[in-house]
Amino acid sequence: MIRATFLSRPALGIALALAAVSGASLIASPAIAAEKQKAPAALKLKLSKEFQVASNAVLAAWTNTKKRPDVLAKQAELKAAESTLMAATTRRAQTEAQKVYDAKAAELVALVKPDTDALDGAMTKVVGNDDKYQAGAIALDMGLFTSSQGLQRKGLDLQLQSGFVPADKVPLFNYYVGKFAYGAKDYMAARTALQAATAGGYHDGEADRYLAETYFAQNDGPGGMKILRDANELARTQGRAASTEGLRRGLKVANDVLDVTNVGYFGSELIKAQPNTENWGDALAALRRAGKYDKYVLLDIARLADRTASYANGSDYMEMVQIGTNLGLPKEVLKAVEAGVAAGKLNRGDIAVADAINVANARIKTDTAQNLLGGYDRDGRLPTAKVATVVGAGDSFLSYGQPAKAEEFYKLASAMPGADQGLVFSRMGIAQYDQGKFAEAEASFAKVTGARAPVAQVWAVQAGIKAKGG
Repeated sequence: MIRATFLSRPALGIALALAAVSGASLIASPAIAAEKQKAPAALKLKLSKEFQVASNAVLAAWTNTKKRPDVLAKQAELKAAESTLMAATTRRAQTEAQKVYDAKAAELVALVKPDTDALDGAMTKVVGNDDKYQAGAIALDMGLFTSSQGLQRKGLDLQLQSGFVPADKVPLFNYYVGKFAYGAKDYMAARTALQAATAGGYHDGEADRYLAETYFAQNDGPGGMKILRDANELARTQGRAASTEGLRRGLKVANDVLDVTNVGYFGSELIKAQPNTENWGDALAALRRAGKYDKYVLLDIARLADRTASYANGSDYMEMVQIGTNLGLPKEVLKAVEAGVAAGKLNRGDIAVADAINVANARIKTDTAQNLLGGYDRDGRLPTAKVATVVGAGDSFLSYGQPAKAEEFYKLASAMPGADQGLVFSRMGIAQYDQGKFAEAEASFAKVTGARAPVAQVWAVQAGIKAKGG
């Protein structure tokens, strides 16, 4: 099951943002006007007679409620709980702080229930859009004071329905409505609001990521991943920074549902945006899991882990050791062992490691005695050479650290009928990468199609980083 667990509680700390853009000033009686709650000069509301009387009574009572010592004390407790929640860094601390926050929020809302009930009563007298806007402003003010997402959502919804929200602020209002609806697990309403927000050009505050979560929450992985992909491509065309959290979320979902194509996309895009060891490790681990690849493809994933120093643990090093042993690649086996020992992840004294070292050293002696590379260099160039021989020559030279020679044979193989083009261009790209021919490596990886394409896609990112001096 796909779960949306990464998003923090929406709406914490947004009071100032909403108050600044909501136009939530209130039309009221002279007594309320004295509290400096005046309607914006550009907006002249004409309230219906019955609603104005009812809403003025609500405002008068609400103004007094906000001054009550017990209400102010409870609000202070809620703010303190919010600060604790925002400062929590561990999952356990966040869970405990969330419980306290929710309890304090419920207590504050309970204290002002007579006011919210009175507003509900006044809303039965709403006639037109002017009344809706005013009712929304009151609900929003109550919501901001109590940090109630439900009241804030109600207020913003009413103001949007009124048609009086400035056009340039409509996407922002929809964004918050969507966040609040998502927090209430009203996913379809959240989706509708967030689609309106993003369609209106609002992409701040991870709006697209919230929209994607409305799909994930209903177990629609493909739908959510499409939203994240489209958002990433739009950010690129608009010159905005990619959302690393959105890309990381897409990678996780792709990994969970074993969608290797999307693993390749989100993994490569995440690394482009933030090429650190953790992201490399996550991307390569997802490729291994989602791709269900054979040892020949896993070899090239392990080679990328080696060249990006992103082996995560001892099992990653041992994977390379085991694959290299099975495929007869002794130099790479010893290289993986040395790297694992240096990282403190492998111990030469372990039986499996010691056996791998012995097998590798014996294989090197045999290859040397039989002049393996010389034989491949000769046989791979014969006019009668078969594809397997030519590719085998490239593989042997690549494994023994002679990438220039390897590239020659992969180029020969690429023009031969029956050659596995995905394998050939993948290995050609690696050979070019090892020579520092990074732009050419990128071009070779771009030619890889089929099952190997996601792996080549991530290799191409690393080649691109190196091409730019990274």
